[in-house]
Amino acid sequence: MADPGADAAADALLLDVPRGDLRRVLAYLLSPSHLQYSAIMDVLDDAAGDLTLTQVCEGLRARGLEMSDAAVAGRLGRLHRQFEAVRPDPGNDFARIEDLNATRWRYSTTADGRLVHRFWRRMREEGTGRHEIPLTSLQTIVSALHRLAHEHLSPQETAQQVEALFLGHDALDRSMEGNADHLAGLANRFNLDREEAIELKRLLVAYATHVAAQVQEAVSRAFDLLTELRPRFGELAGTAASQSRAAALVSKGYLVAARGASEEHWVQLLEWCRPVEGRAARFTRGLVLAIRPLHLNLRRLQGGSHTSVRSRAIRLAKVCEDREWGGQVTAAALGDHGWMKLSGWSEDGDGASWHDGPVVDIPSLERAAARSGARSGPVARARSRSAAQELLEQVEREQALARASAIAEVLTSKGPLSPDAGRVALEAVTAALSSPGRDGVRSGSDRSRRLVCAVNTSEGVGRVTSEGWSALLPGRRVAFHYGGAAAKGGSGAGSGGGA
Repeated sequence: MADPGADAAADALLLDVPRGDLRRVLAYLLSPSHLQYSAIMDVLDDAAGDLTLTQVCEGLRARGLEMSDAAVAGRLGRLHRQFEAVRPDPGNDFARIEDLNATRWRYSTTADGRLVHRFWRRMREEGTGRHEIPLTSLQTIVSALHRLAHEHLSPQETAQQVEALFLGHDALDRSMEGNADHLAGLANRFNLDREEAIELKRLLVAYATHVAAQVQEAVSRAFDLLTELRPRFGELAGTAASQSRAAALVSKGYLVAARGASEEHWVQLLEWCRPVEGRAARFTRGLVLAIRPLHLNLRRLQGGSHTSVRSRAIRLAKVCEDREWGGQVTAAALGDHGWMKLSGWSEDGDGASWHDGPVVDIPSLERAAARSGARSGPVARARSRSAAQELLEQVEREQALARASAIAEVLTSKGPLSPDAGRVALEAVTAALSSPGRDGVRSGSDRSRRLVCAVNTSEGVGRVTSEGWSALLPGRRVAFHYGGAAAKGGSGAGSGGGA
């Protein structure tokens, strides 16, 4: 049966929404009874034609949802009157007024209802997972632009190339949406061991750098070709519009023109491909920058002692996933106490919350020093720290020598850097990019402040290359110098050392 409270809550959402507004169709997804509404829309959308009330009920039962005929009729009525997602049709085969009974009506989805429900159904079935970047679409875009710019094509061939161009662009643009954030978030998990984490990092870094380089190169070529075609945007749009089979309907305003049939579409494509500022450039920049949080997430995942709170929480989460013992471990962790803990309750009666317990005064010295451990017994004799101090000083000297060697390699090397030198160089580049710029130059240094990186605005692509990885900085030029020495011309000493 219909829930009056749920129906009232759904009606409250539509008080200020006028008839014919697309938000009315969206409102049934926000209703507390959205599962029943979605099941009815599934049945109607899968049907080859209009369905009667009896056929809708049979379709729901085939999907495992038992609802009475009256409840289904009520849901169909609300989908028609309130949400405007269903259209009833009494039909023409009636001879008496009694034949207009609602049970004889046939139901189908409206155009807006079908559009909204299919979008929601695709999201529900496929989830929010990101698809692979279609690199073949890059080749399609560049190839179509090259033919339009340098070949003499007939109007029919021009229309075909314009259609291929914008179809490839649509596929590429859809796949780019949120892809960088999704790749960075893949490492923010707790169920990876050390081997799986290393393998995941290797795969993601290789994929991100490969895609960023391919997109950067292809989009730069596409921008040059679009700049060459800029005076012909109106001509190309007119040719594409004239070759459309629905040109007459489009000209009268009954249909919307396809992509490429308007000069505005070409201008938008030019801005999409623009270096530094375009959407494609922002995507490649975000994809490269996503590698850093990926490293940080994996380092936090594998770092820390086995006795830290975070490590114990991760091990508890892993055990709770166990099929055989996960449920019992979860119940024991959440509810096996005489007070409320998170969302679990003890089984030994009504346990009082610790919030309602007595207040205990904590000495001021303990609050200030946060003392913990044993508070009685003999005081242990102070241990000699000379040996530990000597070992620490030796480790610090070795680390200083290793960093000095890495800095020297960054300043002098012309090829890929070693892993240690690459980490020092990337540390200085990250500090420079995080610092406020002045006159188009950003500068920063590594932790020792002996390697300074200057990043200048440029039309090229800055590069820092090490063994196994390469960091790209589109629209930037990277220069390294030692200490307080100034970089010359934006490409001073060390700019060739992997940069």
